Amino acid sequence: MKFYVGLSTNGTLIDAPMADRIAAMGFDYVGISLDGIGATHDKFRRLEGAFDRSLAAMRMLRDRGVKVGMRYTMTAMNAHDLVPLLRLMRDEQIDKFYFSHLNYAGRGNIHRSRDAQFETTRNALDVLFEAAWRAAQAGSEQDFVTGNNDADGAGCCNGCASASRAGRHRCASGSWPGAAMPRA
Repeated sequence: MKFYVGLSTNGTLIDAPMADRIAAMGFDYVGISLDGIGATHDKFRRLEGAFDRSLAAMRMLRDRGVKVGMRYTMTAMNAHDLVPLLRLMRDEQIDKFYFSHLNYAGRGNIHRSRDAQFETTRNALDVLFEAAWRAAQAGSEQDFVTGNNDADGAGCCNGCASASRAGRHRCASGSWPGAAMPRA
């Protein structure tokens, strides 16, 4: 029996020696939170330079062969950075993009009145779906996943079915594990 071992972190304390330790431990996956590009992320994390430190951690882990992912929770205050983050994922060859819907708990509760509205969220999922499709068409093994909203699975299947009817692609075996995005 083997356990899947993942680590979720903001990455700001991962330096080269720590990246070596994480790689040596054999983690199956390390997800690093990125709330936006540059100043947006720094503002969310309340730490100047947090974006650069988190990105450096992703690079160090990726370069050591660790499966690494970006973890992004969209709000009205960072929705503008979704496309740049997806571009960064592609350019940096990051393994996974995890799109999370905001849960109102802990520090997330302060954003309740400023949360992304339905149309913004729907548009973001369309952007995410298209990014997943382009990656699959290019032969990428990158993963695109959503969480904290069960309706995403149905939305993903609807998008897949619409694209299939348009002759763009087919759904992998017709079923989706959770809200994982398509593969060609």
